[in-house]
Amino acid sequence: MGKTGIKNGIDIYSNCDEVELFNDVNKVSLGKLKNPGIGQHFQFNNVNVQYNVLYAVGYVNGKAVAKDYIILNNLPKAPNLESLVGDKNDILKPNKSYNYLYRVNCGGSELTDSSGNVWSADRHKSGENTWGSLSWTDNFEKLPDFFASQRKTFDPINGTKDQELFQSFRYGVDKLRYEFPAPDGEYLVELYFTEPWYGTGGGMDCKGWRLFDVAINDNVVLKDFDIWSEVGHDNALKKTFIVKNVNGKIVISFPNVKASQAIISAIAIATKNKSIKPAEESLSNIQNVSLDYKDFKIGSWLDINSKQYLDSEVSFTELPSEFFGADYLQFSINSKNKGSFTAKEESTVYVLADSKIKTLNGLSDYKKIEEKAKNSNGISFDVFTKKVKKGDKVLFDNGETISTIVVVPTYDMGEKDDSRPVVIIEAEKTKTTGDGIEKGNFKKADYVEFTKKTNNSIEFEVKPGVAGIYLMRFRFMNRNEVPMKVKFKMEDAYGILMRNDTIEFFPSPEKWKILNTTSGGYINAGTYKITLEGDDLKGLMLDNFEFQ
Repeated sequence: MGKTGIKNGIDIYSNCDEVELFNDVNKVSLGKLKNPGIGQHFQFNNVNVQYNVLYAVGYVNGKAVAKDYIILNNLPKAPNLESLVGDKNDILKPNKSYNYLYRVNCGGSELTDSSGNVWSADRHKSGENTWGSLSWTDNFEKLPDFFASQRKTFDPINGTKDQELFQSFRYGVDKLRYEFPAPDGEYLVELYFTEPWYGTGGGMDCKGWRLFDVAINDNVVLKDFDIWSEVGHDNALKKTFIVKNVNGKIVISFPNVKASQAIISAIAIATKNKSIKPAEESLSNIQNVSLDYKDFKIGSWLDINSKQYLDSEVSFTELPSEFFGADYLQFSINSKNKGSFTAKEESTVYVLADSKIKTLNGLSDYKKIEEKAKNSNGISFDVFTKKVKKGDKVLFDNGETISTIVVVPTYDMGEKDDSRPVVIIEAEKTKTTGDGIEKGNFKKADYVEFTKKTNNSIEFEVKPGVAGIYLMRFRFMNRNEVPMKVKFKMEDAYGILMRNDTIEFFPSPEKWKILNTTSGGYINAGTYKITLEGDDLKGLMLDNFEFQ
């Protein structure tokens, strides 16, 4: 393996003297590195990574003060992987006196827990008599519901036998909600949480970093809920409530967020009335599937680690970015059937074919794309695509060619016009670090100016609500006679660097100028931090920052 960097959202190793990297839990050392200096990450070059765990330990004066790990899903299981989880309680154990109507894996696909109970895939609610979730995507007419804020962690989760249920989750500020039809009566509502982010590496007080309310039928049942304060990082947490339905349904929402975003991993709803049946789940984007034999299943929330086949543990390890969150057809591993389906919405159909197969049947009207998919058996798949209209019948021949079919709704986020909203952040209202930073006013514009040759930085926080490529504009003056190169960093809420390079402010001593740049690629909805920093920003004046 070429190189690996160790970093996370709060840079737990920045104050360490050195870091040791292991390719297992405290086993198979890949060496130690000294701290490379301020603003730089520990990077291990040309190390032999054999197992799926990278485990890092940070030291100060020879004492271990920070620990963190990364799970690499395309490598063999590390011998000591299970030691990362010491507590395996049966937190999902059902109450035997109740009839469970709904079990939902929030932000994830269908799964069966260790007791044999099926947790349904998260579904967008469509139709009055169906259950499902709603989110900010419902404010956009042509935005697919699977763009709704969802994440997955590959960290092991303590406190449960069923880690996978807690490794996917939904999050949001004020629009996320779940609605379930429920006849008159009293219900048991079980809500499941984990803190996948704050507290990474240990040794930190993260109290108050995530605070949100949880309401059931508009009645707040958890006020200023702080998962970390109750169970810490990467631990399963269950909250149970007895409620009555209102207007024939049960609604779970998150009406107030004081810090970060609301987050939830799973929901279960039950009643003592054994005769009540659950409502239908909302429809997937794949409908009217017809096969010679019924060896198929409609999968949802496609992601790394999703099972590729109906009757096999083989999973995906690499996928084109367009696939994430989509519906897909799972066939049996040896399926050789012909069939058809229709798309509920105008969509793009993607067909995966084993890249070793030279003769491809039934794909003459498809176009091959550059991206590939790969599974845990190491098999690489070519990807073919075509557009279909709402209700179109799509034929397929699974004789020797097709492995998996993925269906992604067409979306329109206003990229073809200038109607997209613009967020303007005034420089004088941002967070800055360093000495010699002054505020002033020039030609009716308030500004921040760096006046000393020293290490300085300025930070802008943005919260895009829609996935896409974003335009950024800095309104500036550079009083120097030469261009100024400034380090540019863009990182998400988990500390993952989306961009880490330099931008150049050209000389402009007397007039405000505009420097344009972009996010560099598609980014999801969420919170992002954009930082400009350098050892010598003297002479740089910033008026504002635009994000579109």
